[in-house]
Amino acid sequence: MTATVMSPYARTRMPQHSYIIVSDELRNKPDDFLFQHAFVYTLPMPPVSRTLALPAFSKQRVLIFSILWLLSVAPFFLLHSQWITGPFVNAVLILATVILGPAEAMVIGLFPSAIALASGLLPLPLAPMVPFIMIGNAVYVGVFHAVRRIPRKPKNPTIPRNNEFSSDSSDSLVSSVSSIIIASVTKFLFLFLAAKFLIAPLLTGPITKTLITMMGWPQLATALIGGAIALGILTQLRTNQRSQ
Repeated sequence: MTATVMSPYARTRMPQHSYIIVSDELRNKPDDFLFQHAFVYTLPMPPVSRTLALPAFSKQRVLIFSILWLLSVAPFFLLHSQWITGPFVNAVLILATVILGPAEAMVIGLFPSAIALASGLLPLPLAPMVPFIMIGNAVYVGVFHAVRRIPRKPKNPTIPRNNEFSSDSSDSLVSSVSSIIIASVTKFLFLFLAAKFLIAPLLTGPITKTLITMMGWPQLATALIGGAIALGILTQLRTNQRSQ
């Protein structure tokens, strides 16, 4: 069995980083015959390569990490509104997951809650909630990354699709949208249950209602909005990359 590169016309019908695996006796067969009788193997590609081709360690990678980190904390010093900072931070987390990877995104997700507490957006009595918000951000990133990488059955079984983000694949767009929805619901449930059953019993007075409100449905809404913003930016990045 050997890997062969097909004609330019046939390559347009295959996902990037794909090879036709054929036996030697089929090597000279027409492209259409190979599509029906050969095996198309798509090399697994990391998320970074599907959006920005960044080396594992580079100045550009460090620069992008620094910019995303600054974007995740800057709004807390300018605007004290959950409806502004929430979508902003969630969008940065999705962007960091796709461009840099989940580990880097989780690191970035450690800082916003601490900054929110320091800037006054998160009331001081709610400080015990900070570790759970950090974990919630990690859950958001991890679930998005994991669901997005689940293999899905392609419409054409002879041409499997890469599950990474790509604006030229409707299947991948659906995968990214469903990943954002599942990640948002998971983060919301985690924060709401942690606030209601772990932190709220430790509090007294009106601050308890404030906690439940902040960790309730606004968390779901801001996660969805942030994911939608990130998806729009990623689509534009991919479009720009293809036009170059």
